[in-house]
Amino acid sequence: MIIAYPDYYNDFCCIASRCRHSCCIGWEIDIDPCTAALYRAQKGELGERMAKNIDWSGDEPHFILGEGERCPFLNENNLCDIILSLGEEAISEICTDHPRFRNYLSEREEIGLGLCCEEAGRIIIGREKPLEIIEEGEGEYTADEDFLMDLRDDIFDIMNEHSQPFSSRVLAVQDKIEGRIEKDNIAYWSHFMMDLERLDEKWTQCLINLVKRPYPLDEIEKYMDEHGVWFANLFNYFIFRHLFSALDDGDIDSKILFALLSCRIIAALCMADESADLETVVEYARMYSSEIEYSDENLGLMFERINKQSL
Repeated sequence: MIIAYPDYYNDFCCIASRCRHSCCIGWEIDIDPCTAALYRAQKGELGERMAKNIDWSGDEPHFILGEGERCPFLNENNLCDIILSLGEEAISEICTDHPRFRNYLSEREEIGLGLCCEEAGRIIIGREKPLEIIEEGEGEYTADEDFLMDLRDDIFDIMNEHSQPFSSRVLAVQDKIEGRIEKDNIAYWSHFMMDLERLDEKWTQCLINLVKRPYPLDEIEKYMDEHGVWFANLFNYFIFRHLFSALDDGDIDSKILFALLSCRIIAALCMADESADLETVVEYARMYSSEIEYSDENLGLMFERINKQSL
């Protein structure tokens, strides 16, 4: 088995109470069986809190979110009372794993960091050196996997040429596929995303702002060229995370065009904010990722619409 991950993967460390968008707020947090057994065995005040604040009724128990959709064990200092009482090894698998994601091939597991975490976003977007994928172990690929692996390596090589304008690199990548995004008007895609499931009303307002200020493509490309390193890093992230899902549906073009469209949307959001600093790009990338990537339904609908709208 081959284990693969971006070279920045081990740079990540949760910033806990310093995080402005805690993953312990607003998300239903499931508890894996081993951790659930540990919690059931707890005595005293902590055991009473666990009995009261965990929903044990379903097949998979989960924490009952409190006021402001906060995890009941997230204290006033935005620190985890379970970690403070029992140590990091006592938290649920999903808490340990976040914001990591995993993709599986026949003999390969890829692990990455998700953009829904602001600290992961800073590491992914703000890096200045070309992306490198670290591989450990041995394994073989199917013919389809081998084809996609070569294609992705070619895309990374193109995107890592930071001496070239970002728009030129995108054109070089698009030359490798047949599709193009027919509806490249940002207002069109903003309307489309407003019809998707939404988590945060701030995201709704962001989409409304894009409808009011539908930047033409040439202005968006100029913005991305001015910040080419950031958007090349974003493009590589989306390719690393999503390209191999084409093994399931055979639709390679939509995964590459999704990477491009995602960069355009994030750039347009930054332009509407009239800001060009790294923290702004990280924040809009976080919002976009949370709303689109972390909903299987929304992500699937984006791929489907891109497929239908591509030339």
